[in-house]
Formats: sequence, C-alpha cells, structure tokens
Amino acid sequence: MRRLSLCTLFSPFVVIALASSLVLARTETAVPMPLKDGKQGMMRIGLTSSLFRDMPDALLQIVMKPFSAVMEQQTGMSGSLVSVKDARLLAQQMESNNLQLGVFHSHEFAALQAKHPGLTPLVFAVNSKQPLESMFVVRRDKKLNPPADIAGKTILMPSTVREYSLVFANRRCSVLGRPLRSYCKLVGVNDSEDALDQVVDGQADGAIVERHQWDNYKEDKPGRANNLSVALNSESFPPAIIAYIPANLKKDSVEKFRTGMISAKKNPRAADLLKLIRLTSFESIPESFDKTLIQLAKDYPLEAAEKN
Repeated sequence: MRRLSLCTLFSPFVVIALASSLVLARTETAVPMPLKDGKQGMMRIGLTSSLFRDMPDALLQIVMKPFSAVMEQQTGMSGSLVSVKDARLLAQQMESNNLQLGVFHSHEFAALQAKHPGLTPLVFAVNSKQPLESMFVVRRDKKLNPPADIAGKTILMPSTVREYSLVFANRRCSVLGRPLRSYCKLVGVNDSEDALDQVVDGQADGAIVERHQWDNYKEDKPGRANNLSVALNSESFPPAIIAYIPANLKKDSVEKFRTGMISAKKNPRAADLLKLIRLTSFESIPESFDKTLIQLAKDYPLEAAEKN
C-alpha cells in the first residue's frame, strides 16, 4: 500500500513554498535578532516522520520555512527543524536535550507520555477547517459493520489519508491486535474520490476516508453519495501537539514561545504564512487535557499504527 507523504498532504504547497522564498526573505528582514535560550542556545525542533512521510530533510527545511518565519516574528527566537525517524526516538532526543521542542501526533504523544513523564504539551497546531475524524464507508445496501463483517473483504485506503486514519483503521476496524492488512484485502488508491466511487460501483466493499473527504464527496456527487453510508466513525482526534521538557528550557523561553505563537493568528502577516502550511492557528492546551491523553493512550497505542 502506498503510504502518505508530505507531498501528498501539501501537493500545492511544495510548489508555493519553493516559489515563496523571496517573499519569506523580505518578511524575515523585519525580524529582530533571534534570541537564544540560555540552557541550550538555538532551538532545535524535531518533527516525527509520520507527520511528513518520505520527505528528505533538505526539502523539509524549505517546506517548513513559514513555520520558522512565524516563530521568529512572534517570539524573537529562531530554530532549526529536524525530521526524526519515529515518535519514540523524538521523545528520547528531547529527554537528552538534543531537541528542545517536538511536534507529535496527539495519539503518539499520549502513548509516550506515560514512559516519558517529562514530556509536556505546550500548544496545539490547528487546522480548524479540517476536523480530524475518520470513517469507514460502505454501500448502503451492504450494511457491513466493522470489524465483524469485513474479514476477507476488499477495503480501500486512499494515499491522502493521514496517520490518525491509519491508527483508526487498525484499532477500530480490525480485530484487536491484528493490523487491518492481515484481516482483509487492503488496497491503496490515489485519492478518496476514487475510493468512494469504487465502493459505489461495487468494485470494493468499503473505504477508509476522512471527514472532510466524505463531506466533499457528498457535496460534489450527492447522487452517488446517497448509495453510501458510514458504518463506523472515529471520535475527533486532538490536533498535533508541540511539546517540551521543562527541565531543558527556561520558563521565560517557554512562555515567550507559547504567547507568541498563540497570538500569531492576530498578526495578518503571520496568519498568511501559516496558511502556506495549512495551519490556521496555535492554541492553548486545556486544563482538562490530561483526561483526553489518558483515553487516547488506551484507545490508540502506538502499535495500532501501520508500519509498512
């Protein structure tokens, strides 16, 4: 099955990012000299590779330039971005202070926090126009209910779905402990529209898609969508989390980053840069979030993610 890549997620953005380097250069001329945290110097920010699959680190630096620009504008601090093999290694690198900030999927962060209690959520990275929900869609007349009815069936997985959809598929659509690919015939397709069309036409038994993909299909092809129904819907996953370890950063640096990034949505220039990486804002972590993390760790352990 073809896995998700950053080029898939940000296909128009890769071109925009390369073409916008002059714009960013002009923007950065207005940024004050970057501040450094006294404990470790310039910030090093790690991103788990499941956020950006198959993206060379050199291209990642180009694609994520808007993030760096917003960080410097809003906080006066600069940092380098590093792609890390997996979430476990990212947590270890943060514990050893090789990395000062880390960007995790929420379910990965929840699973790791029990083993790395120093990991602390700092802010959410939010795209408010794309709720993080996945669903298993079947033909209305088939009435297949996962996981009981889909053993051996042909299930489609668009290459455009993100990591949370993979863990939803393996945890909620399959028998516990078995990856979906070993439970049914899992087939990769290019996009969600193709997947849903094939289900309508009886060429496949079901498809894993995301909420915004299903909503778009219903809007674009309402007649065909009437032949489909949602057999299983995930809960809403929390947004990606930017995390830190308190022992490795000064309190004033943490607060400067938090307040600066949260206020970025009020800065038109910063807000425009965030749109390039399909973010709408950075948001505060609610006080009740610990309960959400406990439930996420229970429902979606790291082992639920597909590794191939």
